[in-house]
Amino acid sequence: MGQIRMTDEIFPDKLKSKTAPHNLLGLEISGESFSGPIPPPKILAEYDKVLPGTADRIMTMAERQMAHRHSMEDRAMSLDETFLKGENRKSYFGTASGLIIACLTLFFGYQLLSQGKNIEGFGTLLLGLGSLVGAFFYSHSKSKQEEKNNTVERA
Repeated sequence: MGQIRMTDEIFPDKLKSKTAPHNLLGLEISGESFSGPIPPPKILAEYDKVLPGTADRIMTMAERQMAHRHSMEDRAMSLDETFLKGENRKSYFGTASGLIIACLTLFFGYQLLSQGKNIEGFGTLLLGLGSLVGAFFYSHSKSKQEEKNNTVERA
């Protein structure tokens, strides 16, 4: 609801003075604005005067919009939870697969040693143990890094 009007209230002493070299005019500009689905009560009442029942329709529209927004947020949170469950499942599957491969490598290394193939057996055992130790250190350093990032985010 903008409004522009000419006024002499800004410089009343200059305008009333007979010795002022020029006539001075003041310009006053005012405006109002709002944001959001619900207008201020004064404007809402004006809507209702123009078309009875409009205020109720605007309030109903705002309530439906809020309910829709809440349902979308709930759906997004539900999808996030589903995604995290899937990621956990993938993580457990990866860990189990790595453990199985490492155990098989150790088993085959032992079999090679028992057949008298010392170099191949020790190489296979070192490969299996190395992969287990490497996975442990990688996991340990990754968890420390995540812990450090969480500490920085909280600060």
